[in-house]
Amino acid sequence: MVQHLSEAGSYDENVPYCFCMLAFGAPYRLAAKEFSQQLQKYGVELIVATDQPDDFADSPGVVAIKFHRRSILYPYNDKRFALAAALEHYECAVLVDADSTIEGELPKYLHVPPGMYAAVAYKSLEETLNLYYAHNFKAWQKLAGRFKIDLKKTQWVSENLVIVRRDQGREKDFLELWAVADRWLGIRRKFQVDAAYIGVAAAKVGWKVYRHDDFKKMRANISHNGHKSIGIQGRAGQSGNAISKRFNFYRRWLLAVLCTLYQPQKYWL
Repeated sequence: MVQHLSEAGSYDENVPYCFCMLAFGAPYRLAAKEFSQQLQKYGVELIVATDQPDDFADSPGVVAIKFHRRSILYPYNDKRFALAAALEHYECAVLVDADSTIEGELPKYLHVPPGMYAAVAYKSLEETLNLYYAHNFKAWQKLAGRFKIDLKKTQWVSENLVIVRRDQGREKDFLELWAVADRWLGIRRKFQVDAAYIGVAAAKVGWKVYRHDDFKKMRANISHNGHKSIGIQGRAGQSGNAISKRFNFYRRWLLAVLCTLYQPQKYWL
């Protein structure tokens, strides 16, 4: 279990950080470029997992990484690839949605202990799933049983802004567990927003997520505008012709099945 300081506590170490995000599709790539322009004045790097890295060739301070979708229906859970790339290069990373805007000052360093910091729902993951996603609740109960976690003690973690600092390898386990949950539910055609997946993966590695002071300040200065703000009316990842969408759906589904069959058993222990 990670030992955290109290929410009111301070952490003196100056930790360099970067931002990271997923930008799949032209509207999200454009939004990511606009975010990077806002970010330039702070000298903080942005790492983008994207389908078209060349779109960012003229964007200073952006590291664009070629990305192929893995999440079966919607790309929400593919944000983990952006976070994984960021944590390979930085001690600390801030995962943010591309359709966000910087509205205030950002710090040069963060002062967070190892672990995860984000907004969490007041209700447990069990209560939230029962209230809003009852049709998927039994599947989540089965997943929690496989992970050996209690949904009553698991948090619903808001995905719009998440700070992660390396934590002796727990961050790697967290990312793999996020992938395991995404695949396990996806092949059963149970689809959910990423807040629940982040919650179960964080619970499995022993992270207690809370709103550290640095997170509160950053959240106050970054607004999440939503997909409609960039001209997307439906769910992300659903563009394209019907034949192509169906082919890619089953390609990702088959890949998820194969990965589930051969994944290390330690992630169920």
